[in-house]
Amino acid sequence: MYTISQYDSNYYREKIEAYGNTVYKICRLYLKENADIEDVFQKVFLKLIEKKPSFKDNNHEHAWFIKVTANTCKDFLKSYWNKNTVPINDIDSATEDIELSEVFEAVFSLEPKYKIVIYMYYYEGYSTSEISNILKVNQATIRTRLKRARDKLKNKLERDEFYE
Repeated sequence: MYTISQYDSNYYREKIEAYGNTVYKICRLYLKENADIEDVFQKVFLKLIEKKPSFKDNNHEHAWFIKVTANTCKDFLKSYWNKNTVPINDIDSATEDIELSEVFEAVFSLEPKYKIVIYMYYYEGYSTSEISNILKVNQATIRTRLKRARDKLKNKLERDEFYE
């Protein structure tokens, strides 16, 4: 049986402290249920333990966490388990931890392919070429998704403002 040495334990604790917030926010963008978010969060860090990837630098490491989290969320959403369960619909207390401004709610309502590029561009500060490399999607496609996401957000926010 594999046991984590003290060094390994500290290493993984540092990674959770460094990237836990990013992983959680990305999970939050894709998933609605707290239990699902927690499951995927754990899976991401288990992948770190299992795969033991080596990183060129901090940027590469950060990109790895974003990519793995997004893919793990997508896999979860496609899974048999997820498709054949009924959500509990608990508007969770963790929602209070993230300030759900109108903009965040609007971003949350976008399709996953738009959510992730908005998150990476505006929240993480990646350029379109960096997002393209991380997500393995053509750079022109990233720019198009950003444009469409902005348009959708603008329309939603204007519509919401009109109804107030």
